[in-house]
Amino acid sequence: MPLLKVFWLDDEHDKLNPFKVLAKAKGIELVGYKSTDGLTELEANYNLYDAVLFDAKFFKNETDVAGSESLSNLPVAIDRLSKIPKIFKPFVLTGQAKFFNDEVFDAFVPEYYKKGVAEDNERLFRDLKDFALGQVETQIRHEYEEAFEAINLGILPSRSATLLMDIIKCHKANDFRKKNINNQRGLLELIFKSLNDPIPCIPDEFFNPLQDNRPNLEWCCIYMENRNVRDPISRNTFTCPVTIDQEIKPVFRKIMVSVNKYSHDNENEIAKVPFNSNMHALLELLGWLPAFVQTNYPNYI
Repeated sequence: MPLLKVFWLDDEHDKLNPFKVLAKAKGIELVGYKSTDGLTELEANYNLYDAVLFDAKFFKNETDVAGSESLSNLPVAIDRLSKIPKIFKPFVLTGQAKFFNDEVFDAFVPEYYKKGVAEDNERLFRDLKDFALGQVETQIRHEYEEAFEAINLGILPSRSATLLMDIIKCHKANDFRKKNINNQRGLLELIFKSLNDPIPCIPDEFFNPLQDNRPNLEWCCIYMENRNVRDPISRNTFTCPVTIDQEIKPVFRKIMVSVNKYSHDNENEIAKVPFNSNMHALLELLGWLPAFVQTNYPNYI
């Protein structure tokens, strides 16, 4: 089972490495930030996190100095957490003894864990795991662990996780409306874009800078089939410098042809077979991608 990834807001997290080691031994990876500035990471990449842990007092800004940490930042963080389009329970771990059994603090944070208390550590780790493993998103990331590896390695951007998560959720909910094929097209485009940057495989000329570097899907497919691509305007010819596995070559084209056919049709029509076929083809591509990059572009991950 992969480690559970917990977003941790604590101004002293970098001084608490023994606690991080203890958490990892319990199957939890604590990703620490010092201030509410760090919430930008959570808001952008919430699908990569399984739970959230706050200290009672932390900085407002990453550049703040010791002594400026404040309890007033906690309600701000909890409010921002509530607006993220994924349900997170705000777990609170504090070493502030003055808050223990304080009626005002207890009213605001009815359940918290005492930092440095072994029994509370154990209870915290247990509760974090129970919460995370009850989340649909966590269950999906564990069930389809190989598919998320390219995202974890930084080959694909973190927004790929949202598209992949939505595709799998639709599959599990038997929601096969054609509009959901748009997410499959979006994920294919991100795979091609990632094979241009950060992975320098597909040439820049295959992407339209006026349309957010949208890829020319046909050129990308031909290229990944180890066939020559000839630009009719510049008359330049492009050939993929590395060999693509024979079983992978048709997968790119299968997805491209399918999403091109169905993504612009009546959005509410049902396309169960193509949707499921595309999803499994995308899972195959995602499972293949890490080994391909590690073999041919090891310096880029």
